[in-house]
Amino acid sequence: MVGTKLFIGNLPDTVDKDELEGMFNKFGKVVEFDILKDYGFVHYENESEAKAAVEALDGQVHRGSNIRVEVSRSRVRQKAGMGGKGECYRCGGEGHWSKECPRG
Repeated sequence: MVGTKLFIGNLPDTVDKDELEGMFNKFGKVVEFDILKDYGFVHYENESEAKAAVEALDGQVHRGSNIRVEVSRSRVRQKAGMGGKGECYRCGGEGHWSKECPRG
């Protein structure tokens, strides 16, 4: 397994970021967490935590949707800390998540 950045796909429109973050925190220290429209990304502190989350959560039903959890293949922001834990992924602003970004 390469990396600690996970892709979370097939998220329902009604996803609650605190609830979802709580699901992932069970497997280890989440360094960065971001939800976009119907997908998101989680950065773990180490690979074993990321692997445990993939094994436990991939295919699980969350609010009526089978979520996908896999190691991210994206080359963008591979390392945590390239954006703050509470920053919007799109604009870098605070106080909202990317799926609610006023800049689109």
